[in-house]
Amino acid sequence: LDQNKKILADREPAKIGDAFHHDDGEISKTLEDGVARSFIGGSNEQPWGAHTLVTRVKMPNGESLAVLLNYEDVWQQLLLTTQQEMRQLAILTTGCILLAFITGYAVQREVVAPLLRLQQSMATFTQGGARQGLPSTSVPELHQLFLTFTMMAARLADSHEQLLQQQEHLAITNTHLQEEI
Repeated sequence: LDQNKKILADREPAKIGDAFHHDDGEISKTLEDGVARSFIGGSNEQPWGAHTLVTRVKMPNGESLAVLLNYEDVWQQLLLTTQQEMRQLAILTTGCILLAFITGYAVQREVVAPLLRLQQSMATFTQGGARQGLPSTSVPELHQLFLTFTMMAARLADSHEQLLQQQEHLAITNTHLQEEI
């Protein structure tokens, strides 16, 4: 555009020579002070307004021209891309949260619950409860731990039974010895 806002070049040759009247003075201000500005200007093609950038170019003869860049298409593409990325991020975040819940449930079911059963069995055993087997688990390490605990409990119960038998035997032997004396 020249100083009179006359279109000197355009991607649509039919507009060359027409006057540009779709701004609120930004073009004149830019031609005066050389500061690039952005504005939303309406046109016949985009009456709702189009994002436009104006900057000044000084020609070798000293004449100032305004160069306009309609970046509405770029703006819309950026908005669309941002919306798509936000949608993808929301889907990914939801998937990660769902995966975390599934993993937590699996860990609770396969690790925490069997350990709680082991803890309850140990508490029952330490309070003199009867020997009890532990349910099986699909985690090999826990299965081995349960087998070890069950074997330990069985050995302790057998040792306790042997001690009771020896105590009874000693009591009988003591009674016989007292009778002989």
